[in-house]
Amino acid sequence: MSEYLWVSNVMSNASLIIMATTDVVEENLESAKSGLKALKGGQPVDPATLPRSVYLPKAKLGSLPPLFDANGFYIVDETVANILSRHDLGEGGLYPVDLWQSDRATPVKGLWFCWTFGNTKSAFTKAHSTNMLDRGPPGGEWAMMPWSPADFDVAVTRDALGGPEVWLDHRLFKTVFMSRELGDELVAANLGQFFRLYRTKVI
Repeated sequence: MSEYLWVSNVMSNASLIIMATTDVVEENLESAKSGLKALKGGQPVDPATLPRSVYLPKAKLGSLPPLFDANGFYIVDETVANILSRHDLGEGGLYPVDLWQSDRATPVKGLWFCWTFGNTKSAFTKAHSTNMLDRGPPGGEWAMMPWSPADFDVAVTRDALGGPEVWLDHRLFKTVFMSRELGDELVAANLGQFFRLYRTKVI
């Protein structure tokens, strides 16, 4: 299949949740909730509602994954951020964040960023997809991917081809869509399996 995009169900991967805490949650929980609502909704996020510091738990002594979930915010390392920044993120973005060990005084090496999606499109078509699970009333337009999907299970219309290269589609629960070029670059960097990326067909 010559034309395709990418879809990731990394948002459903509970193994990426690190029991860290963030300054914005500790200092202003309502602000953090506002930021998370916008982030999960694929809306532009006010930088003031995002974490500036992430405090790791004592148990987290080994190397960190290139993307993880801290209090619901998605934190990426420099390698991922460099790839994302070469593409059109639209109203999404990358915001520097400091990582600290549990003593809150020892910094974690490297550059880290909070990643926001910032965009939505309405291009997912359940009728042309396969192996989807109902999300909402049976026979409705809303769906979610199975835990072990395959390439081309998900179908999108050509409306997905224009605009930003990262977006959410509310009709497919807990997924992040990416352009062919961005997904290809993540795969080439050996991050495809980690991001749980699958090719979508374009109809």
